Amino acid sequence: MTAGASRPGPRTDVDVRARLLDTAEEMFAANGVGTDSLRAIGRAAGVSSAGVLYHFPRRQDLVDAVVARRGEPLTRSMRSGLAALVERTEPVTTRDVVDAVLLPMVAMIAADPKAGLSWMKLITQLANHRAAAWADLDDGEPSASELFHAAAVRALRDYESTAVRFRLGIAMFSMLASLAGADQGKPEGKIGPAGLDPVFVDELARFTAAGLAAER
Repeated sequence: MTAGASRPGPRTDVDVRARLLDTAEEMFAANGVGTDSLRAIGRAAGVSSAGVLYHFPRRQDLVDAVVARRGEPLTRSMRSGLAALVERTEPVTTRDVVDAVLLPMVAMIAADPKAGLSWMKLITQLANHRAAAWADLDDGEPSASELFHAAAVRALRDYESTAVRFRLGIAMFSMLASLAGADQGKPEGKIGPAGLDPVFVDELARFTAAGLAAER
């Protein structure tokens, strides 16, 4: 007897969705989030067009899924750290606020340095273009951005002033860009198989916190 023909459908011998996410994450980081089509990503992942569309009917669905895969647990970790700052009775410093955002990112990169940096490069692109995929992560109530606001109010005088708002945007985006570019140019030991060098992380945190505080 011969085996009958298999029925068409999604492959079950590999995790196709994870493969697509991995491939898209790497390609978005390398080429820009607006460059590669679903067809190109599927081809690079070894997945048929039908297989791609089964998991991600629209290109934006794939972008959102790449962001959410690492972004949702990362944002939960940030929320936890920021909530602790908002609730504590001791004074809150700019370094406290920076660490609450930075250290979860450092831990995420340490778990998978190559993929973590690819994700950071994608997020930096999206942040630069104010794309909704980063802003719309479902991270609970209150949101991470609301908790960041509440913690920053405690750490910074004149939080509502234009100058402080400018400093926040400059400092936090510069921190994102520095993390995303840790492997560019002459890394000089900033990142290795175990993740980011602790001295680099500490200096980045010190620099960002000083900028927020407008220290001279």
